[in-house]
Amino acid sequence: MSPKKYLYWYAALVIVLSGLLATFNMLVDHYLLFGSERISGFNEKKPTSINRTKLYKSYEVMRVTPNSLIVGNSRPEMGLAPQSSCWKSEHGTVYSLTFPGLSAYEQIRALFHGVSSSNVSHILLGVDFYDVLYRRRNNDNPFAWPHKSSEFLDRLLVDENLKENDRFWRTQLSDSFMALFSLNAVIDSLYTIALQSPNSPDRTRLGFNPARDYQEVIQHEGAWVLFNQKLSELKSHFSKTGMSIYTPPYRWSIELEALKRTIKLVQKHNIHLIIFINPYHYSYLESIREAGYWDGIQA
Repeated sequence: MSPKKYLYWYAALVIVLSGLLATFNMLVDHYLLFGSERISGFNEKKPTSINRTKLYKSYEVMRVTPNSLIVGNSRPEMGLAPQSSCWKSEHGTVYSLTFPGLSAYEQIRALFHGVSSSNVSHILLGVDFYDVLYRRRNNDNPFAWPHKSSEFLDRLLVDENLKENDRFWRTQLSDSFMALFSLNAVIDSLYTIALQSPNSPDRTRLGFNPARDYQEVIQHEGAWVLFNQKLSELKSHFSKTGMSIYTPPYRWSIELEALKRTIKLVQKHNIHLIIFINPYHYSYLESIREAGYWDGIQA
């Protein structure tokens, strides 16, 4: 075989194999980037998506085009089901644009994105003390609304001032290429198929975390194991000294500024906004009081 013919067949083989792998990854849709049909026993559960909400939710909310948004951290992600019968007909399609571990600033940036990408009429915004009470640095210009950059923020249609984000389309192309052609994508597709059990970790097409993966722990060790683990984490967090809900020495914070800008946005677009404080077990609030921060929150 001549070198030219060899290279031809080699290139053809690479193209065919790449196409097959990309098709396979798209069908499995392990990262929820493509909206492929969920097939029971094949790709219905999405266990590899649970740690990648920052990767896919900004794209999924554009695909779903909801009328109502739930915004916040992991608490409303597990606690408020978009498909609940409690929602009224006026709420239309509800999407849970919620992200475990995101800062309050990033949550509001996600809200900006959701409003910019869909015809949103209602927003349910969860506020968590954990996200607003932390150690803060003195800032020479504390009242400035910051420009920040990250992989997650590059996936949003608009920037911090609601202007078009010129990095969005490039980032979306890069994410899609990774999900179709990377070795990790193939591994995660196989992992997704292998973990199609009733209690596998999952996210629904509306962004909800059904939290079925906790069922085995609860069944064998009891719910108190999870409760005590979380309580220990909270006590460790709130036991730190020098935390505040304001940027010292001012009565201002980036989180309050984010809420202020959110209120202006919903007034402009005639969106019904409900801001709620996540419901807590008394021990959560007791941890804050024992750490000496309760008076500051009440003020």
